[in-house]
Formats: sequence, C-alpha cells, structure tokens
Amino acid sequence: MTNPSKTVTNEQLDALRAKFASMPKKAQTKFSARKTVEALAEQIRRMVDKDGYSFEDVASLLHQDGVQLTPSTIRTYLRSFEAKKEETPPNTRKAKPMPSTEAPTSPKPVQVPQHLSNALPYYDDKADAELIRMVATAQMNHG
Repeated sequence: MTNPSKTVTNEQLDALRAKFASMPKKAQTKFSARKTVEALAEQIRRMVDKDGYSFEDVASLLHQDGVQLTPSTIRTYLRSFEAKKEETPPNTRKAKPMPSTEAPTSPKPVQVPQHLSNALPYYDDKADAELIRMVATAQMNHG
C-alpha cells in the first residue's frame, strides 16, 4: 500500500482528470419529495386535469408507496415546475425592435405666419394649436 501524499504531480493530476472524465454517470437511486413530484409531474397533471383525479387522490396513491406528501404540497410543487417552464431561458435573447429609419425629430420653435397667428388664440387645445403650427411651417417650407 502506498503512503498518501499531500502533493500531486502534474502527471498524477493529468491521470486523475482522464480517469474522472471517463467515469460513467452514476444513476440516482434516491429522490427528494420535490424531485419525485417533478419526475411524475406530467402524469400527475394528466390525472388531475383529464382523468378526474383530485390532488387528494394523488396524495393517497403516493402514500400507498411510502411517499408522504399533502395535496397542497403536490399542488405547490407542480405550480413551481410549471412556472419555471414558462420562464424565458437565460441564454435566449429577445428580439430587439427594428430601429426607425426616420430621422429623429425634435421640436423646433416655429414662427407662425402673421395671417395664421390670429387664429391661434381661438384654440384652447394645445394639440390643435400645434397642428396649425405644423401646417403653417409646411406651407412656408413648400410654398
């Protein structure tokens, strides 16, 4: 038998890496209550949604095989799994909106022609007044 060493050589480390990389995955033999419900989630959901069973029935069936879960715990676990499924995976990018091809417009002070400026005070609505300013500006630029 070899004496255990507190230091490892590069060769030993490389051999250990190769050994660990080639190890087969070990099958899980015991499951927590949450993992049990997660593994049975599709069947439980089908039983409750389509086959007429209640969560109390499911809890009773599990109890017959030694799994002690309340109906509310089963329901809670199912909801948490379904919520996780609906979440967007962290590596999935959402589509960004296409950038506008129009040049950004910024409000510029407009000088309203004299013949239209008298009409502005009669409008209480700022939007109407702004529309008149825009029409006046367009007329000045094109005519």
